[in-house]
Amino acid sequence: FGIRYRLLNLPERSPLHLKAAIGFHGTGAGLIGMLGAPTEIPSNIWLQYHHAAEDTATSDDDVARFQQLARQMNIEKWSTHVYSNAAHGYTNPFSAIYDESAAVLSHDIMWGMLQLIWPETYNNYDSR
Repeated sequence: FGIRYRLLNLPERSPLHLKAAIGFHGTGAGLIGMLGAPTEIPSNIWLQYHHAAEDTATSDDDVARFQQLARQMNIEKWSTHVYSNAAHGYTNPFSAIYDESAAVLSHDIMWGMLQLIWPETYNNYDSR
């Protein structure tokens, strides 16, 4: 949802203007699909895909498909992160299936990437 929302509200809706895209709770191929046609996505975009191992809406095949697409598109910086024993919605602290350790770890990884891309904006972030 968050990626789709940001894309719809960009002044330029082209993925050429994006530096990073991060997906939680969905399919990795879906993350790439929201960015547009593979030929429109620049190879220097940073992609992260976070997946709950017990998410019944997605599968290990979705993780593999994301990795396959990232390789086919020659994306320079991409990563996948799978959280054991976590279910869909694991980052929502108001959910019964909230997994604090997976949520904190996934957000730390996300912010770490953002710090590398925009150090002047994100260098003071602390998830705790």
